Amino acid sequence: LADKSTAEAPVFVYGEEAERLAASLGVDAEPWKAGERLRGGILLAGGTNVAVRLKDVERAVGKDGHALLLRCSAAAGEAGLSPAVGATMPRVSWDGKGKATTNDVPFAVWRVGETAFVRSLPGMADVGPSLLRLRDAAPIDALKDAKGWKVDPKGALAVSDDGRIVFDQIPLYLVADRARAAKDWVAHRNWAQSQDNQLRRHALLLGAWGARPAETTLARALDIPVKLVYEPVGGDVNVLSPWPVEKEDGELMLDTVFDKDAEEQARTGKIDLARKFRPEGLKYAPAVADRDWISWGTTMHFATNGILDFKDLPLAAQTKFAAHYLVAHVERKEAGPAFIKTGFDWRAILWVNGEEVLRSYKGGNKPDSHIVPVKLTKGDNVISMKFGNGSRGRFVWLAVSNEDKKISPAVEAHAAKAAKGDLYWSENRGFDPFLFIYW
Repeated sequence: LADKSTAEAPVFVYGEEAERLAASLGVDAEPWKAGERLRGGILLAGGTNVAVRLKDVERAVGKDGHALLLRCSAAAGEAGLSPAVGATMPRVSWDGKGKATTNDVPFAVWRVGETAFVRSLPGMADVGPSLLRLRDAAPIDALKDAKGWKVDPKGALAVSDDGRIVFDQIPLYLVADRARAAKDWVAHRNWAQSQDNQLRRHALLLGAWGARPAETTLARALDIPVKLVYEPVGGDVNVLSPWPVEKEDGELMLDTVFDKDAEEQARTGKIDLARKFRPEGLKYAPAVADRDWISWGTTMHFATNGILDFKDLPLAAQTKFAAHYLVAHVERKEAGPAFIKTGFDWRAILWVNGEEVLRSYKGGNKPDSHIVPVKLTKGDNVISMKFGNGSRGRFVWLAVSNEDKKISPAVEAHAAKAAKGDLYWSENRGFDPFLFIYW
């Protein structure tokens, strides 16, 4: 989307909620005067401080503009959408003794809309279900069917037949603001997550209309693990293994320079196949030939699932605690950004073309425990690793994103910092902003 958006459509705002949405998305916007023509631009309208009239919006939109109307029930009424202002619904609650009580509460929804309907909106063809979920009930003035409009069965969304005007009844900021004011942090966390989903949904819509939200917002509107295609590293992998240590200690394994030449050759990939190294403390099984030395001449291959297991090496398999080096090569047709997906049991340093891109003492023995953004050059690229095995496992996974599945500049700019941020308060410090699977 970041590559496709022309960023040529000017954006106008009318009302405090519209101004807040533009600021949240990082969109440069100008104030709109009621009735003023957009001339191919986009109008965001809504807020308690303004009265939005449908005829003004239609005149402004014309044949080449677009409008997103946020909780504009009066304008929806003018459109014949009959918003259910003040409607209620029954809700059952239980007391401490298990006794049920039914009360009338404001009409609310737990989903933005039906998936099929939302996917019919501009920019939403491939939207995932997570963008439609709400972690708490959202009170809305539900819309009804009307001539000239397509209305979602949930009643929260409506779009004109020509696709140029969209009504959105979801209270984007209201509930989160109330929870913050009441210092209800659980409710605030839930609505902060829901709010983030709605911002991503709005970013997709506005981008399809020609506006360009901030790159960080666009990046979070993409799902990296699903969108990218990873391939295992191919060809021979040169290994230098094992380098014994006395105990399972991540800092001891990674920070110790066992041999200066070996470390430098591993980092740069400029290995000397004729050079032999003699690790201190290595104990050998009687059947091992040339048992006093190890060399880069030993080669292995990553399996089709991206795993390389050092237990297949007799010396590594019989050494309880050790560090190991590996050097692999990846060819690229053009220079550009890429992602390396890796995991290991249990700690490792990852170098790309001699530069350290990852150092982890805590590992993560899954194929995608670490997704690392990197820059690759045209032609040959050296992917190398120093790896310290755990008490039971001696394996690493390594895969690189497919070059033909290009990465947008937005994702490249934001991916590294997004995964580290405290996106939704302290309760979710480990929350991955790209994934909503646990919902």
